[in-house]
Amino acid sequence: MFLVRRRPEPRRPLRRPPYNPALFVVAPSSVVQSRSDVTSGVNFLDLAFLSSVTAGNHIMVTQASFGAGHTILTPTDTLLHTYVPMTAEQSSSNIRLRSFYVEDIDGGANTVHFEKSVAGGELSVTIAEIFGLKKSGSLDQTQVGTATGTAVSSGDITPTEANCFLYGAMTHVNNNVGITEDAADGWTLLQEQIPVSTISVATQWKKQGAAALEDADWVLASSSTWIAHVASFLEDTGAPMGSGQLLSMGRNRLVLVT
Repeated sequence: MFLVRRRPEPRRPLRRPPYNPALFVVAPSSVVQSRSDVTSGVNFLDLAFLSSVTAGNHIMVTQASFGAGHTILTPTDTLLHTYVPMTAEQSSSNIRLRSFYVEDIDGGANTVHFEKSVAGGELSVTIAEIFGLKKSGSLDQTQVGTATGTAVSSGDITPTEANCFLYGAMTHVNNNVGITEDAADGWTLLQEQIPVSTISVATQWKKQGAAALEDADWVLASSSTWIAHVASFLEDTGAPMGSGQLLSMGRNRLVLVT
């Protein structure tokens, strides 16, 4: 009897399925956390994030302040970030407004220090951590507006790309006046301070769809001199996935981030 040994069949390489962009889900930009605070009688205010910020995200802050002859100084923080202004400082009737941002931040516990050039007066500030924006060159379009009345508008911008993150901020002269964000147009309240006797500030955000004409609007409960601005930020199309989102699709398997 003879034993015949069969040669093993050569392994066939697994075929990778063709790339289909519909199978790859990019995490949308979103707000991670935000806070606001107000003070009077001094020229500075420190405000800490309640949770540690995550490396690679953005920080966006706004300062509204009141007082004769002052300017808003560039914020600093405990993580030693460099803050970049979204727009030039806006002013009217001794009030000032300015927003700043940081791209691709370091992670960790963080406190932001706000300051104005002259002691006394009032400060209202907001801070926010944003996920999913381009790590550099993210600021896209900006516009500023000022007038007197109850209808507040930053003026119009047209973002250069779809799916931009929009950030709006405003303040006004009168105290203790209600502020309503433009929810009907898709804007969401970010932070708001309406003190009885100190300067108000309000910020809102929106995730845009198609690249189209946009502005940041508010309605005041009574007429006041106001200043406002809006900025669009470009989304990071290669942003890492959040928990439970589809990361990749291979042969007969799905890989999820948990």
